[in-house]
Amino acid sequence: MAVISWGYSGPLYQENWARLASLGGDRYNVGPEANPFGVAAISGSRRISIGAGTALASGVLCELATMEVIDLPAIDAGTSRFYLAVLRRTWGESPVSTLELIYASAATNVTVPTAPPASFPETFTSTPGTVDDQPLAWVWYNGSDNTVKVFKISTPSAEQRVAVVESRLDEVEADTGWITLSLHPGTSVVDGLTPQIRRKNGSTSIRGRLVQTGATSFTVPSGFRPGTELRLAAVTGSSGSGVAVFVIDSTGVGFTSAGATINVNFSWIADA
Repeated sequence: MAVISWGYSGPLYQENWARLASLGGDRYNVGPEANPFGVAAISGSRRISIGAGTALASGVLCELATMEVIDLPAIDAGTSRFYLAVLRRTWGESPVSTLELIYASAATNVTVPTAPPASFPETFTSTPGTVDDQPLAWVWYNGSDNTVKVFKISTPSAEQRVAVVESRLDEVEADTGWITLSLHPGTSVVDGLTPQIRRKNGSTSIRGRLVQTGATSFTVPSGFRPGTELRLAAVTGSSGSGVAVFVIDSTGVGFTSAGATINVNFSWIADA
């Protein structure tokens, strides 16, 4: 069976471009503006506002130059409704992007809800190249006093996502420098080589020499620990005359056989 492909040389029609673009990276995006396509209730009225800005989905970039105000449909007193506010992209002979309210549910309870519906309405459409609804917010209101409550659907901007990644990279790449480990009772320093620990570029290193006469030697701090238990080969004695097993368990506790002088020179990826 032949594989059908788009993206090589030749024409790439809007429908196939939309399908292609929707498969790469985040499904929906908003721009770097202060509140791009952000939905807010307008106090004292049955209306909501949509903030100016840009939004990207399915290869189509949309821009709202100024804030848009939308009137919510009138409903009977003593009833309430949920709508989903979306930015709808429609392809075809006359492509267009519009702001829409998708009806979700109605109730006779006018108590302000604490959470939105758990799923999108059945009429919510996500078919890039045909119709694609970019969800903006859930909107609830009642017909008695026109109270409006908005439940925002978080869509981080590209800048916000980059900031999160950079923050995590900074955390991973940070150099803690050498930190002296607190030894457990019964464990002591040998030859003045105090056990120390360091995390740099996501890797943990330990250096030093100790003798353990109790059950355990020390505890690796949180953020420096391996993701699973390690059993490490450690050189024994001040002159490196033998080998012993040094264990660092899943809680970060390190221990070896009692009475032996151990050179704790180890490294691992910091996963916990």
